[in-house]
Amino acid sequence: YRARDLVRQILTISREHSTDVEPLYLSPLIKEALKLLRSTLPSNIKIIDNIDKQLKLVNAVSIQVYQVFMNLCTNARDAMVNCESPCLEVCLENVTVHSADPESPEYLEAGNYVKLSVKDNGLGIEPEIKEKIFKPYFTTKNKTAGSGLGLATTLGIVKQFCGYITFETEPGKGTNFLVYLPTYEPE
Repeated sequence: YRARDLVRQILTISREHSTDVEPLYLSPLIKEALKLLRSTLPSNIKIIDNIDKQLKLVNAVSIQVYQVFMNLCTNARDAMVNCESPCLEVCLENVTVHSADPESPEYLEAGNYVKLSVKDNGLGIEPEIKEKIFKPYFTTKNKTAGSGLGLATTLGIVKQFCGYITFETEPGKGTNFLVYLPTYEPE
């Protein structure tokens, strides 16, 4: 099973398009994943969810969005291992990016997006490894704890849906991963 999953992750990294893409709402998917997380995360981790009730549709594959979310939450959990009051904050909201607005992220094209944010108050990412975290097989964990494919797979999935992923971090204060998926606009 581990070999099968590893092959699937490698294929996801290299694959450009999926045939199972469909318009879907992210809120039921993320809420379901949060229920599973609450039962599997250590009980000392506080989970805060801020999920907009009027989310727009995105064009994606539900199981792959679920995988993105679980990868980000698993990394957040690992980053908070030695944290005194660990807290995981999940936000899901509609955002509109205007090209002329100085407040809009410069890395996004103008348009409508659904933004998923997974924020922890853990270790943060050290400046010297920021450029490496999305590379396949790069890991800060020991060899038995991870394959180094989690964030590379996450990046591959997000790109597959014409989305964008970035992060904000401060060593010792935590990390916030931001995933932007374009909204589905029926013709």
